[in-house]
Amino acid sequence: MIERVQTSTSEQVQRGWATLINKVFHWDDTKQLDAILVAAQNNPILEKEFAWLIEPVELDSEKAKEMKARYLRQQKWKNREKDRPPLEPPPAERIATLLNECESGNSEAWWRLNMEMTLEPNSTHYGDELESDLTVLPGWKAAELSTRARIVGAAKRYLLEQDPQTQKWLGTDIFYRPALAGFRALRLLLKEAPAFVTAIPSEVWKQWAPISLAYPTSGTSGGREAQQHLVKLAYQHAPTEMIDALIVIIDRENKELSGVYITRLVEDCWDDRLANAVLIKAKDKKLKPECMGTLLADLLDHNVQEARTFAGSLVPCPPPSGGAERATAIVAARVLVNHAEDAGWSVVWPAIQQDAEFGREVISAAAHGSEGRGVHIGKKLTEDELADLYIWVSRQFPHAEDREHRGWIGPRESVAQWRESILRQLQHRGTHKACEAIRRIARELPEFEWLKWTLLEAQNITRRRTWIPPRPGDILKVGADQQARLVQSGGQLLDVLTESLKRLEAKLQGETPAAIDLWNEMSRGVYRPKDENRLSDYVKRHLDDDLRQRGVIVNREVEIRRGEGSGQGERTDIHVDAVLRGSNEEVCDTVTAIIEAKGCWNRDLHNAMKTQLVDRYLRDNRCQHGLYLIGWFNCDQWDNGDYKKRQAPRLGIPEAQSQFDSQAAELSKQDTRIKAFVMNTALRQVREGGWGTSGKRRDKPA
Repeated sequence: MIERVQTSTSEQVQRGWATLINKVFHWDDTKQLDAILVAAQNNPILEKEFAWLIEPVELDSEKAKEMKARYLRQQKWKNREKDRPPLEPPPAERIATLLNECESGNSEAWWRLNMEMTLEPNSTHYGDELESDLTVLPGWKAAELSTRARIVGAAKRYLLEQDPQTQKWLGTDIFYRPALAGFRALRLLLKEAPAFVTAIPSEVWKQWAPISLAYPTSGTSGGREAQQHLVKLAYQHAPTEMIDALIVIIDRENKELSGVYITRLVEDCWDDRLANAVLIKAKDKKLKPECMGTLLADLLDHNVQEARTFAGSLVPCPPPSGGAERATAIVAARVLVNHAEDAGWSVVWPAIQQDAEFGREVISAAAHGSEGRGVHIGKKLTEDELADLYIWVSRQFPHAEDREHRGWIGPRESVAQWRESILRQLQHRGTHKACEAIRRIARELPEFEWLKWTLLEAQNITRRRTWIPPRPGDILKVGADQQARLVQSGGQLLDVLTESLKRLEAKLQGETPAAIDLWNEMSRGVYRPKDENRLSDYVKRHLDDDLRQRGVIVNREVEIRRGEGSGQGERTDIHVDAVLRGSNEEVCDTVTAIIEAKGCWNRDLHNAMKTQLVDRYLRDNRCQHGLYLIGWFNCDQWDNGDYKKRQAPRLGIPEAQSQFDSQAAELSKQDTRIKAFVMNTALRQVREGGWGTSGKRRDKPA
């Protein structure tokens, strides 16, 4: 009943259930007392209903006097109960008489025996007839061991000889005592003679299977657990009868209640046969949307794929504009979000985007609903999908409209908590994609400056989860080879690439300079630079030889590839991946850096580090490390008639390096790390009689 209060969205219905709870509440039952105190903390309606129990009372106040008077009246009635004359005949004699009848061949006396066992010596009325555990009743507690053995024997005979007449009561309001007594017999024997229960023939189980499911047991004294055990045994011996009874009870709950609750008792019985029956029932157009939703949730929790397909068919895009179809679509979407392995995202998300009001209703229902084993959506969607969802929910349910709750959590408060749990799920994923998703959220919602701290913590978690300690053998290699490097981050990879490019620069300007490889000779002593693509190819070949084949990076495989441009001649980026493989050869970690190569004549030379490398290659990319490589061709041998020479800045390499270093440092503040390297690719001949950097012919050395 408390659960009904907590899950209902109608305040009137909640008040009704709260009143009923107050009527049946036993304040001396510690379990009930604890349940009320906990539930009232989060529900103002229950809190108000039980104010007499919860609120403090000032001594000598009118309320205190009233409570004292009530207490004295209760004590007076209790004293009267003690002074009542003893029952005639006494309960023990009544029980003995009925046991004699059972043992004389009239096993039907068992159900009357159940009633007599509820009596105290001075009772004026029969006790709790819904109590399913006979061993907690006064008649059992007062009985001698021999009498208890006779009661167990009577229970056995009743089950084997009597018929519960299921057709008379199943699906009705009839309180049919003979059938209820059969369930009590099963529960007693499960406790006192379990071997007998497991040996009951299937034909007998077929008779008693419906009442094992339909008995209105409570959660006290282990009633629900015992009933689930008996339901499981009954299903094993009489599946047809159990399924038939289940469908009848579902129809009754659909008629009288706002949801279906009976399926909780068959949790341990799920197989293809039961799933098929529940699926057929879920498709029954006579079901209320909420009742259909309960059945769909059960089916999805048990991975029934056809139920996933059916639920998806109920969520068209665009969603229905109103009526029963829209209510059904909202329930189906909510169930998919909370119970489908993929949250039904391929059908739910387009519908939400198409109809914002529909989306708000679905999110509110999904966040506020209580549907058993549903897994949080944060564990079902990709990082990009979670980012899209968080941005959407933040705009539809603004943070500024969040209400501070004091105990009571309504639909709007639930949405706020659900929304922030998405962000926490992203933060704790410990993946680079999750960090990128949070970074995108921060860009889309710039008013939330606190997101930078969320991103920082996500990055810390990712580092902890993705860090792989160096192997001893790798450390020994680094110690033995001055050029060997361990690479475990994008920053370390950038440093390795810079060192490698310095070695390339030394080759270009060395004793036998290789710079001529990057020039086209137009005539004697006159040259023009090769284009950027040739420069990029040359650098790629060097890195492939220097890093991959020579094994400069000792703990990873190095993969180097060229980018594909969107236009003619646009493919000057180089991707360098340092891949760590596990024992099964699967990739378990990748560190990547992107090199963008430019000739010094490029019109976008001073802008492309940002507009091309950062804003295009690194944006929304797992890779956040880039190197801006500039081939500096300025020299006297460069053909003065080449338009490229006229576009090239007339700076020396130190000045250019300083200029681009400053730009890289500024861009590195934006959650990326950028380095710049101005590489000397100018012509410089040092052979005998060759050309020097000044363009003048040198004399042959002595």
